[in-house]
Amino acid sequence: MTTRDTSQHQPQISNANQRILTGLVLIPLTWFVTCLGGWVMFGVLLTIISVGLLEFYHMEQQRYQSGNAVVGILCSAVILLSFQLQSVELMLAACLIGAAATFALEVARGHTWQQGAFRILTTLGGVLYLAVPAGCLLIIRAIPEVGLWWVYVIYLATWGNDTMAYFIGRQFGRTPLAPKLSPNKTVEGAIGGVVGGIVFPMLFLLVVRLEAPSVIVVLLIAPFAGIYGDLFESALKRYFGLKDSGLEGLNLFPGHGGVLDRLDSLIAVTMVFFVYLLVIGQFMLS
Repeated sequence: MTTRDTSQHQPQISNANQRILTGLVLIPLTWFVTCLGGWVMFGVLLTIISVGLLEFYHMEQQRYQSGNAVVGILCSAVILLSFQLQSVELMLAACLIGAAATFALEVARGHTWQQGAFRILTTLGGVLYLAVPAGCLLIIRAIPEVGLWWVYVIYLATWGNDTMAYFIGRQFGRTPLAPKLSPNKTVEGAIGGVVGGIVFPMLFLLVVRLEAPSVIVVLLIAPFAGIYGDLFESALKRYFGLKDSGLEGLNLFPGHGGVLDRLDSLIAVTMVFFVYLLVIGQFMLS
């Protein structure tokens, strides 16, 4: 008696369906963690950016051999803590110590002081790329009464952009947007993303009656910032010679690539809203 191999007949989950299933889990979980805020949100963000930093330094190693992941993650943890405690002094201390530790490691590896100085830029570059936007989210969430709503607006501006760009691009995409950086992205998808990145957060603002001066300006800018953030991360992957930023066996978001692929737009959109809310006086930096 023989057993027929049926593995090739087993249905495979398409990338689109995998993205949807991941979203059905990720979106409510993200909203719940954000609703709790405080140290719970701090812990989740620290975990996510730590994985993102592992991806970043993995990419870096493809070009520069040695990496400084431990220094980068520890430095990011302190920087995120500085945002949670709203301590500028702690942030500056983390950057200085991280720079000194990176330089010392590079010299110990036999590299020149010029190489050590350059690696400070790459090590702290990953830290600033991930930890600072995460910290900005914590500050926005801590705004009395309306902080939670503003973070939800940031999510909707990002997810509305990403989701509409993905599905419109799949259905109607014909014109390449930036073929050298990201061959799959199209102008049609980008237009759909801009519409989604404006409409969804605008509807939410109307529902919760969150009024702020010139909010339409930041809503018009945010989708373009999200597209830029996406293309910037694609440029990083091209620079380091990788097609995907994810780590094998450490995929937090199935169907969405690595953590960096998932956060690229959110990073840029967060910074746009952070500057806007700072300018209109929703919080003060001390």
